[in-house]
Amino acid sequence: MQRLTLGAVLLLGSASAQQCRDRQIAGPDGGMIDWHDVDGPVYTCAYYTEEKICAQHGDNWRNVFVANEACCGCGGGVTSTQTLSLREHNGQTFTGLLSGTLSDGYGEYPSDTDLEVTLQGSNCRLQWTSFDLESGEDGECVYDWVMVTRGFSSVKYCGDALPPTTTFSGDRAVQISLHSDRYYVGAGFELNFACDAGPETQPPQTPEPTTATPLTPEPTTATPPTPVPTTTTPPTPQPTVATQEPVSSGALTLREHTGETFTGPLSGTLSDGYGEYPSNTDLEVTLQGSNCRLQWTSFDFEAAKDGECVWDWVMVTVGISSVKYCGDALPPTTTFSGVGPVVISLHSDAYVQGAGFELNFECGGAEVETPEPVATCADLRTAVGFAASTWYDAGGEQYTCAWYEARATRCSEFGSGYRRVFTASEACCVCGGGAASSDAVDLRQP
Repeated sequence: MQRLTLGAVLLLGSASAQQCRDRQIAGPDGGMIDWHDVDGPVYTCAYYTEEKICAQHGDNWRNVFVANEACCGCGGGVTSTQTLSLREHNGQTFTGLLSGTLSDGYGEYPSDTDLEVTLQGSNCRLQWTSFDLESGEDGECVYDWVMVTRGFSSVKYCGDALPPTTTFSGDRAVQISLHSDRYYVGAGFELNFACDAGPETQPPQTPEPTTATPLTPEPTTATPPTPVPTTTTPPTPQPTVATQEPVSSGALTLREHTGETFTGPLSGTLSDGYGEYPSNTDLEVTLQGSNCRLQWTSFDFEAAKDGECVWDWVMVTVGISSVKYCGDALPPTTTFSGVGPVVISLHSDAYVQGAGFELNFECGGAEVETPEPVATCADLRTAVGFAASTWYDAGGEQYTCAWYEARATRCSEFGSGYRRVFTASEACCVCGGGAASSDAVDLRQP
């Protein structure tokens, strides 16, 4: 029997509703790999199918799943694949055992739009394959964004960087929503998703035997499985992709290391460091590395109000994206692709506190390139009263030089219009204007 991987099934689209794919599990580097049983990578679905041992051993040697749950050849696997779009399925909820693709459904999403789809399953995983939305400003997604919401936590993504692959442990619904303003739009997004059946749709599992059994399958007298050759050495754990081995950073705490930056390769644990974090506190630690992975092991904070973390929270910030966590549900295990700082910060107000948090982290090496010296250019500023102020065009305070820089075509489209003392072509370095010194200010009143 030929096995279908996740990618193969997704290419089949909606016509593949009756196809089956073997399940996957999280690998040592945080990515998803084909399932194998607890005895090692040799014992995959292909092994169980080819050796015809599903009936004999398919309920043993659980590694998240047993073979009868994970493998199409043993009667398990995933048989529901869908091609969803916000355009066609706005407002709908999809429940149970799910896998497929989700996109905006337009190619270039429309302006002035709010759309959403909800995935209701357990252990949902989102893997983004394309992403192009209007860029944010000053580190915030303020114009267009995709927001992923689960329970009291949500994170907005904008720009053209792929969001991180994320697995959400547990049974809470995951909502994916798109918002656009009335101006500029991008090419949209596409992601792969997979969810296990929730508790109300999960098939009953065969109880594990209470008596320990050898990990190597025992042959029967009727149809013995082909044994693994005795000359073959036992499989060893797969090495990580990183060329440098992570260096153990030990146990880091926000209490002892607030304000510090740790550069990869590194691995270890991070906690608040108190047991019960104090009131009126703001602490942070930065992990600077590649493909950083965070796996939370304990979490207890003051609960949210009306679905928002407004009192106490832990916030994880990568680039212009950040997400707050509060309450007592474990945040999802997340791997952040690429090289860049991951900032973990804690905030508490003056009142109720919780037991805090602990997580495991691992980051690859971060190569820091020394930038070549470039000619200095500063955007022009204008005067408000007797003080210098950031220039913006006649359209309003949001249309600054940073706004023009966020999309390559804006200087050519609008740089000679909307004059407010200057046009963007005169005021902004990115549009060919600006001044050769950061001290240059034109104090003409707007």
